[in-house]
Amino acid sequence: MTETTTLLRDIADEVRDPDGAGTLPADLMERIDEALARQSPQSDDSLADQEVEEAAALIAKSQGLNWNETCAYEADPDAWPGFCDSSTCIAAHFEDHDPDWARKYYLAIARAVLDLTR
Repeated sequence: MTETTTLLRDIADEVRDPDGAGTLPADLMERIDEALARQSPQSDDSLADQEVEEAAALIAKSQGLNWNETCAYEADPDAWPGFCDSSTCIAAHFEDHDPDWARKYYLAIARAVLDLTR
């Protein structure tokens, strides 16, 4: 296990919300916001897409979500504004239940975390 993976697992444990509300602790959000503020336009290019996606999947998993699960809206776009009843869908914790936006959210957190490790 790499140092980055170990750090990501530790951070994922921090992110885990004990009451299941799906929110990130305020202190972690502050750390992420600070990392994003320091992020240069080139920093995204320095990270391998696969590494960022693996980190995002790990962070989502710590929230009880399945990165690879296909949302009902992705499976049947005509179902919108239907109902995805999966509690592990990547967008389960977001009111508008947009799986594309939810993935971008977790990818942004992952990039910030990985930037902190560099």
